[in-house]
Amino acid sequence: MKLKFHKQVNDDGSVKYSKGAFRMMIPKAGDFSKFEIWYRDERRQIMQPISVHQLQKPFLRNDQSAPERRIVRLKNS
Repeated sequence: MKLKFHKQVNDDGSVKYSKGAFRMMIPKAGDFSKFEIWYRDERRQIMQPISVHQLQKPFLRNDQSAPERRIVRLKNS
């Protein structure tokens, strides 16, 4: 499945994917075990792998009760 994200490999080995105002940062190429996502000024840290359709859910509602969507809110910088 092609999602048409722009991929940017950083000097430290981390990888940033972007599409419009949506960003996703993974610690190293191919490691989606935990990652950070942000949309506009809202940032989230995902602490376990999730499926593609779940990427939009943290921004549609703040449901932290479901174990498959354990989300930690980060302070805006």
